[in-house]
Amino acid sequence: PRAPSRPCRGSAMESLDVKELVIYEDGRRVTGVREFFVAKALLEGHKEHLSELVPSQWGLIHIFDLCLWFGHHDTALALCRLGVDGCSVPAYYDLGPYAAEPQCECDEDDFSICKWCYDYHNFCHCWGNQTCQYCSWWWPVEDGIWMKDWDARLGFAVRAAAQAAQKPLLRELLKMARAGEELPLALPAEGMARVLDVAILTGDREAAVHISKKCQVWPLRRWRGRDFVDTKFCARILLAALWAGADFQSIHVPHFDFTLRETIAIPLQAHIFLCRSEDWQDYAEFFKPAAGAEWRPTSTDNEMVGCFSGLAKWPLLSVDRIQGAPKAGIDIRKVRGAWGLRDTLHCSGSLLGLAILYGQQDCAVACARLGLQQSGFELNRDANSVLRDYLHSEASSDHPLLDYHLFLFLNEDL
Repeated sequence: PRAPSRPCRGSAMESLDVKELVIYEDGRRVTGVREFFVAKALLEGHKEHLSELVPSQWGLIHIFDLCLWFGHHDTALALCRLGVDGCSVPAYYDLGPYAAEPQCECDEDDFSICKWCYDYHNFCHCWGNQTCQYCSWWWPVEDGIWMKDWDARLGFAVRAAAQAAQKPLLRELLKMARAGEELPLALPAEGMARVLDVAILTGDREAAVHISKKCQVWPLRRWRGRDFVDTKFCARILLAALWAGADFQSIHVPHFDFTLRETIAIPLQAHIFLCRSEDWQDYAEFFKPAAGAEWRPTSTDNEMVGCFSGLAKWPLLSVDRIQGAPKAGIDIRKVRGAWGLRDTLHCSGSLLGLAILYGQQDCAVACARLGLQQSGFELNRDANSVLRDYLHSEASSDHPLLDYHLFLFLNEDL
């Protein structure tokens, strides 16, 4: 425990000897705190006396520090709430637990890689403290401090933070921050960074925003793009970090392209949009893609057109999805897909072509404004007769295919 340079002396109610609140062994060594007597002193208004330092094997020390050292967190919090001077979290106080990585089970004899190491290195090419295109630190390294488990995987870090958030002191600090209240005690820079780290990992947006305004340094850890493949799992974490000031622009998520048969990197904001996150509008204000740097599919048969349909009216396109693509940094001119009108008729085309095919004028106009040009369809066998039969059937009466003549115009070969 720390030992301040000089003690603070009280002036009122001299009858209280603060040393009586501490349990000594051999007259010098502190072995505990008399919680009942500390509480009694608080109720009787001995705030100034409780701010005095007591002798210990570590030197002069505050009663608040001793309460933390011996695990009396509720008593320590009571000292803070009632305004006892000198209450501050010492640098040695552990705001853990921190994430522990699973033990490696690789077999060097047969050169086999265990599941932990495979998951750890898959899609990640980081080396030491250098990040690859899939990963990020979130904040500038020169403005931050490394968390003790800075290289842990997200799932392990989240579980450790959830446990840390249940510790009485940290739980109370997060509760007060969530309510926008001033913290009643002083925290060292690294301690405040850890509190923000826990708030982000537990998805506590309100607490993260409040604490970020007090941070002198930022919590640094490696955030891997592959940890954000499941947008539902990380949604609250992402939003808490964004509201706290984190920068996600450099993170990419690995995506396996079945056409190219290789893994490609998709910017995080584009991945969130394509995964139909219900909170996309909450993310949109934080992502500002640079002009000319939009992401576009690399394969011509990418089958991403389904990401632009309306869930409630499948397979109709959604004009909101089309108009929202630029905010996610997506160039929709390369988006294509294949849809079937029935078992014997299948077509593929761009978003504009499909909007015309389904008679969605608002979607067609939105596509044109984003630079899409008129393009035809590629139809399967004997498309002319199949399509004509389909249009004259009763099944076509409920189908959104409205303008057969426009369809013929786009496909002059029919």
